[in-house]
Amino acid sequence: MDLPNPNRRHLSIGGGVNMILYHFTLAERTEQILRDGLLPAVDSNNMVGGAEVVWLTERTDLIISASERAVIYERSGKHITKWLSYPSEKPMVRMAVRIPGHNRRLVRYRPWLRMHWRHGMPDPDTRFMKYTPDTHWIYFGEIPPSAITEVDTDRSDFSAPEMLTEDMAVAS
Repeated sequence: MDLPNPNRRHLSIGGGVNMILYHFTLAERTEQILRDGLLPAVDSNNMVGGAEVVWLTERTDLIISASERAVIYERSGKHITKWLSYPSEKPMVRMAVRIPGHNRRLVRYRPWLRMHWRHGMPDPDTRFMKYTPDTHWIYFGEIPPSAITEVDTDRSDFSAPEMLTEDMAVAS
């Protein structure tokens, strides 16, 4: 299934520009999200200092590159292959979300983090942060179901089986 390119902007009916971003979640949450929308939540990793947000991304898949894997291993000592840490055996979905680009509730994560950083939050200027969050956005508020333009349940589109290549290999 072809998804819109998130870097391509779409003209909105009322003027301005719409952005297509993605939200990944467990498949078991789909029905509730399509009924109630994407609701802001506090994350347990203190990525936003206790703020309630909806996480969105420009990334269309969960796979991380060799350089991202190396930086994550350097920081955490963990070998991971996906940037989102849900149990891999649980079914996931990718939701395409259309947000007006002029919406002030939508902000790019790392610049926001740089302006709002407090002790305990990730340092926005570490090597780790420079690799991963530039494609991530946070939305302060509820995103209505009408903004969800597509739900993709085909994991092969966004979570391909592990294939060890030179590009993806990380030394143990």
